[in-house]
Amino acid sequence: NPIKTIDPDGMMGMNFDAGGGSEGHTGEAQTGYQDSGGFNHDNDGPKNKATSSTGIEYSSVRNKDGSITVTLTVTAKLVNLSSYSTIDLNSLANKIKERGENTLKGSTTWKRDLKNNNSKLEQISLSILLNIIPVKSISEIRGNDYAIGIIDKVSSPDVGTAGGIAELNGRYAAVGLSNLKDVGTFIHEIGHLLGLEDRYGKNGIGGVGVMFDSRSTFITRQDVFFIATPYITNRLNSSGIQSPDIGERSLKDFIDKVQK
Repeated sequence: NPIKTIDPDGMMGMNFDAGGGSEGHTGEAQTGYQDSGGFNHDNDGPKNKATSSTGIEYSSVRNKDGSITVTLTVTAKLVNLSSYSTIDLNSLANKIKERGENTLKGSTTWKRDLKNNNSKLEQISLSILLNIIPVKSISEIRGNDYAIGIIDKVSSPDVGTAGGIAELNGRYAAVGLSNLKDVGTFIHEIGHLLGLEDRYGKNGIGGVGVMFDSRSTFITRQDVFFIATPYITNRLNSSGIQSPDIGERSLKDFIDKVQK
């Protein structure tokens, strides 16, 4: 469950084609192809790279066949803040990494507007590499870190009782002991940190993904589109990276809010 909500359609002004026709999105108009960092995408190879202050590294590559490959490396710290002191964080971190990297990937197409009212369908492939770092205490989490806290119970006035919760496009997430063995819950919350909304009651193009059901092992093609396109358009800020929606000032403040 995300703590904040945004309208993903309001963040996309491009036409989306997931292999079953074109779906128009309203919002800020997006015209032409723009490289986020002034890099040359006409040649094959990793011509566009950057690292964010929150630890996301990315590269977007224009392949020889014209397709684009986007790879993100997300580093997040994992801390046990629950009353259950014997959680094997190293084992859990490995499971999150393995399951997450197999889930948070995919491909889609998007319709890029060209000059003279022309357009072109381009293939996009997305891979997300996860670096999950177990830490012993909350003091090891710095202000700009992504962090996931394990707590006794997720319960707040905003969402009631839930298995997990996260800031949408933010930095902090929490998972309750009730969902400790459900690795998919951790992946679902990481999806929220990357800006993905819940898809409860919505069958995404390509099926029901992890943002609908934590048992799922993929994300929908809309979600691939949502994550990948800011890294190959002018949707990044001046530092060359998509900015998180800064929520609580610290993981402690976030945890205090979601376990009342």
